[in-house]
Parts: sequence; C-alpha cells; structure tokens
Amino acid sequence: MDCVFCDRLLENKYHSKICLKCLNDSKVMIDESYIRNNLYLNYYEIRQGNLLCFNYNGILKYLRSDVLEVARKLTEGTSENSSRRKAYLREKELIETIELEQLEFINYKNNVKELIDDYTSKYGIDVNDKIKYHIRRLLDNITATSLSPLNVAIKICDELIPFDKMFKRENAINEFIISVYGENYIDLIKLNKQYNDYIQKNSITVDEAFLECSNIIENYINYNKRKSEIDNLINTNCLKKHLKPAKFHKNYNLYVEKAEGTLEENFNKIKVTLDNLTKKEKRKNKLDKLITSLVPNNKLDIAKNNTAYNNYVNKGGNIDNTVNLIVDFANKN
Repeated sequence: MDCVFCDRLLENKYHSKICLKCLNDSKVMIDESYIRNNLYLNYYEIRQGNLLCFNYNGILKYLRSDVLEVARKLTEGTSENSSRRKAYLREKELIETIELEQLEFINYKNNVKELIDDYTSKYGIDVNDKIKYHIRRLLDNITATSLSPLNVAIKICDELIPFDKMFKRENAINEFIISVYGENYIDLIKLNKQYNDYIQKNSITVDEAFLECSNIIENYINYNKRKSEIDNLINTNCLKKHLKPAKFHKNYNLYVEKAEGTLEENFNKIKVTLDNLTKKEKRKNKLDKLITSLVPNNKLDIAKNNTAYNNYVNKGGNIDNTVNLIVDFANKN
C-alpha cells in the first residue's frame, strides 16, 4: 500500500494510509491547534468534516488538503475580508506551493525510474519481484533533487547488482534442490548456514551448498519415514488412543529422533509399556464399576484416594479384598 500523499511504500505498523515521513512533515499534516489558530475552525467543524485523522503520539493530525476543503465549504460565499476567508486563501496559496513542489519531486522520481528501467537491462539485472521491491525502496529513499536523474539511476543500479547476483544464486540452488527433491523442501533448508553462505556471501560453491542441503533433506525424509513406520505399528497393534503417550516413550524418541536400534526392537519395548497401560485401564474400569455400586456418590473421591485403590490399579491383586478395603475406608471417612 502507498502513502496517500507521497506514494512512498507503506511499511510502518501503526498507520495504514500515510508514511511516517509525511506524518511528521508540517507541510503535509496539521494538528487541531494549527487548525484552530490559523484557519479558525472549531472542534465541531473539524469533526463534522469526517476527515482522515491520525493519532500520532497522542496528537490528532489531518492532511492539510482535507482541512482546506472543509474551510473552503465553510467560507464559500462569505466576504473576502472576513478573517476566516482570508485564512482560507492564505492556506490555499500555501498548499498550492507545496503541491507544486511535490509534483516536481514526483516527476523527478519518475525520470529516475525510467532511467533505471533502461540501465537494469544494460547491466543484465533480472527485474523480478524482489528486485522491483528493492528499486521501490531505493526510490523512496530519495529526499532531494540536487543530483541529476541519470546519476541517481546509475547509483541505484550499482546497488542492485549485489542483490541481483544473490537472487540468481538463490534461484540456482533452489532449482537444483527442486530437480532432485521437488518443491516441498525449500522452506526446510532456508535457515541452513551453508545455504545462506552460498546465496548471501558466495563463499562456497553451489555443489557444496547442495550437499549440505541434501543431507538435511535426507535426514528429514528418513525421520518422517521412521515416524510413520512406528506410528503405523502402534496404531495397528495397540489401542489408537495410546499413540500419544507412546510418543513420550524413551524408545519412541530413540528410534524416530536418533535412528538408534531397529524398528522391531523399539516397538516391542514400547508395546510392553502400552500393554501395561491397557491392563491398568481395564483394572481401573472394573474396580470403578464395583465401588460405584457400593460407595455413595459423595464418597467416591475419598474411596479412590485410598492406597488399596491405587495399588490394585497399578499392580493388580485380589479385587475382592481390594473392594472390601476401599468400602470400609470410605464408610469410616
């Protein structure tokens, strides 16, 4: 999105219609104090205008041109000698001068842009979206017209050359990776040091960068393969609801994360734990059913806090003796 006044690319967080440069420029923006003291508009008249308003550091600011239009409507048909009409005419003259300066500045930037278009072709710069963005940023950084448009355009193209080379290296290694692995792994390797050393510094060859990226991708593929293998075994041979607790098992992580041991060895150790978990759940369900029929609802929590309850659920034992102990404990408490 562009600034409503100067067409500069907007990148500030708080204002979606005007850039910070214009927001701080008294030629562009005026506050309520200025409006009251110089155009003689009161609070109600300002609000009635439904103007584009920006709250900057607690100060309400308005575009000069917007406020001028409100003043024009309010003074239209009034005497040329009235204080408000004179104030309007003074402001109108000032804004015409500001807008003329702005138009000259925009024309200057447009001339620079046209020359950049010519010179990027001469320099062999590939004007892709990233380069266009950098051109836009560099054009936005122009603040004066003292240099000739040609000198500015050449200077900007000189600054674009390193970016162009960097983007071409990025395309080269990305195409290399895509040709072997497809498009799905580009985001995976973008934080890799060798990948970025090649693109940003050209300190290693594309083959060296690809080798490192290939190792990362292969490790990622193998990781997903191991994970899928053991997950499928757990889902097939155990209760599906136990897949989540299985992922916290030491042998699950040894196999998936570190590729230690065989699939069968690690699964068998996990299964022992999951089988014990299943047995615990069965014992718990059976015990809960019995004590629910023998203990009042208001004492169920007391019953389940009994040591005998937890011993049976975790280790098993004689359920009749356990029930008797639990019921007796609940009745006494």
